[in-house]
Amino acid sequence: LLIEQSISGKEELQMVKSLPLDNCNYCSQSIIHYVYNTGQTVIVDDATNNPKYRGDDYLLKSSSKSIFCIPIDRYGRKLGILYLENTLIKNAFTARHIETLKILCSQAAISIENAESVNHLKVEHDFSSKLIQNSPAIISGIEKTGKTIFVNPACYRITGYNPEELVGKNWWTTLYPGV
Repeated sequence: LLIEQSISGKEELQMVKSLPLDNCNYCSQSIIHYVYNTGQTVIVDDATNNPKYRGDDYLLKSSSKSIFCIPIDRYGRKLGILYLENTLIKNAFTARHIETLKILCSQAAISIENAESVNHLKVEHDFSSKLIQNSPAIISGIEKTGKTIFVNPACYRITGYNPEELVGKNWWTTLYPGV
């Protein structure tokens, strides 16, 4: 498990570059592992007096009062975990807060999946572009009207026409005038 972002108190948002959870000293690793392994939400209303977490090294040393930890998943696929803690008051996370956070986590899951899809499409686009550009055969895009949208470098090697001479013009009348 990796921590990607964290914010604490009045500090600015810290972008943490894939910090392993095991190297983290500012959150309860046992709670995060529990949420990750079970997929269940954890709400600790009184972290200092909760018998379930008395052996947690972080909670023994920290001033945490309330903790809320929820999985971010979609269709059973684990995408992340939201971990919040309050060091000022016990019972900080009310039912209304929890419902709002659940909705936000659902939206976060959708956003994460969308970002993954966009990244996948970019990888496919880059691969296709390299394939087209490096192909020894002519690859071109031509509309129904015959208008040329793009040509690859092989077109020049084979036909002698530069892309500027073909793109935007009718492929058939340019390459085969009078036919």
